[in-house]
Amino acid sequence: MWHYAACFGKLEALQTLWNLAKEVELKVDELLLVKTEDGITAFYMEAHDNHMEILQKICVWTEEWQLNTNELKKKLLLAKDKNGYIAWQRATFLGRLEASEMLWSFAEEVFI
Repeated sequence: MWHYAACFGKLEALQTLWNLAKEVELKVDELLLVKTEDGITAFYMEAHDNHMEILQKICVWTEEWQLNTNELKKKLLLAKDKNGYIAWQRATFLGRLEASEMLWSFAEEVFI
C-alpha cells in the first residue's frame, strides 16, 4: 500500500499509513526504507515523479523519527535502485530540477 500511495502521489493516503504505522508501533524507519522488487523506495519514487509536497513530507517524517535521524537520512539518500541509481541521480537525469535541488539541500544538511 505504501508504494501504491507513493506511486500515485497520494499524500493523504501516505499520511494515513504513516499514522497507522506509528500507532501500532511499527519500525517507521523500515517503512521509509522498504523497497519494491526494482529496489525503489517511496522517497526515490517521489523524486522520480517530482511530487514535491510528498518528498518534503517524507523529509519531515525522518525528523519525527528521533533515533539516528542522520543515519536514516543517509540511507534514504543513498538507497539505490536495481540499476544502481540513487534518487538524486534519477531526478537529475529526468530533468526534475525542483526535486534535484530539494534532494541536494537535504543531502547538504546530512553530510555537511
